[in-house]
Amino acid sequence: MDVLVLGVSGHIGNAVARELLARGHQVTGVSRGTRPARNLAGLPIRHIRSDIGDGKQLDSWVRRYDAIVDAAAPYPIALAQPGEAGVPTLLRQANRRTRALLEAARKHDVCLAYVSSFGTLPQRRFGLDRIATELMRQLHPYFAVKESIERAMLAAAADGQPVVVVNPTGCLGPWDQKERNRCFVPALLRGEIPASTDQMLNVIDVRDAAAGVIAALEAGRYGEPIALIGHNISNEILFRWICEIGRVSPPRMVTPSGAGVISTYLTELALGALRVETPLPALIAMLTYMHDYLAPSVAQEELGVVLRPLSATLLESIAWYRLIGYC
Repeated sequence: MDVLVLGVSGHIGNAVARELLARGHQVTGVSRGTRPARNLAGLPIRHIRSDIGDGKQLDSWVRRYDAIVDAAAPYPIALAQPGEAGVPTLLRQANRRTRALLEAARKHDVCLAYVSSFGTLPQRRFGLDRIATELMRQLHPYFAVKESIERAMLAAAADGQPVVVVNPTGCLGPWDQKERNRCFVPALLRGEIPASTDQMLNVIDVRDAAAGVIAALEAGRYGEPIALIGHNISNEILFRWICEIGRVSPPRMVTPSGAGVISTYLTELALGALRVETPLPALIAMLTYMHDYLAPSVAQEELGVVLRPLSATLLESIAWYRLIGYC
């Protein structure tokens, strides 16, 4: 196939491009960065530096390809502050982009794979835990935006359009180029995280997530959200393991994950009122809280996704962050 990857310089988009190349496909990547991304160096792909733009631009791109992988769908990281664009505005922008992408793919009969979030998956929560989770979904615009995009994708698939939807859990591994303050591994190795939590996490190597995306696309698994599940591990043990590999002392404190949500949420609200960027977005604590012990789905097993050892993922994550000067 000749595949267009939106968000090719992002963590998942970059891994998807590499997986496509390994399977013998051709890749054109789109990213917003004005400078060449370091994680694209040496990849035999055609690279377009642009936002996905309006419907006309999308139409001119999509018509040339057999498939599209959307690893660049918008999502808000920050809490909506008073006087700023609220959830309705964010939803309108996300829905406009989604409609344009779906219409272009439908017009040219192009398969589409959308990388969603585990945050949209049904939560197995009870009692106060369920109330807390639902409250987080109401408080942060991330969840409304992600759920709206996924609903549109699944509705298009139900209408006969070839759309794949995958929901990876927390991704680790090389080629991450997010802003340094959004990467917890370097922050942990620099001693900037004072505590771990008592939360159970599920993490997957970004390369295994990419393999799941392409396997689902090649197999034509349309119209069903496919959870891509990795390794179950407690936050405390994960932090200790990373610090052991990095030869630094782990955080000494272990706090309840709910306390982390409350503290980061209140801090972000206060700093936002002062127009100061928070060092740790509340979204990270919220998504961490929503992790759970998970088992691979039937769909994931049928797609033949084989998980790398978590030890290898952590070693290569640290090596990458050190290569780009994050730690």
